[in-house]
Amino acid sequence: RNIKHQRNFPYPTGKYTADFFAKNKLVEFFGLTGELKGYDANTKRKERLAKQHKLTLIKIYPKDLLPAYRLDRILEKV
Repeated sequence: RNIKHQRNFPYPTGKYTADFFAKNKLVEFFGLTGELKGYDANTKRKERLAKQHKLTLIKIYPKDLLPAYRLDRILEKV
């Protein structure tokens, strides 16, 4: 979609990285949500870190990938 971005961008604190960083926003694809307890716990930690550091976190889930217009609507926020 021709959005200039960085991959594996570190959160300000902790050991976590965001999938992408674009236009001062973190973008995460939470593809395993609801599948693994540890994954869900890390998702909550990332949400708290983003809020704590006043960062915009754009969350993408598997249901958002198709139809394509769903993903387009989310990426309009980037």
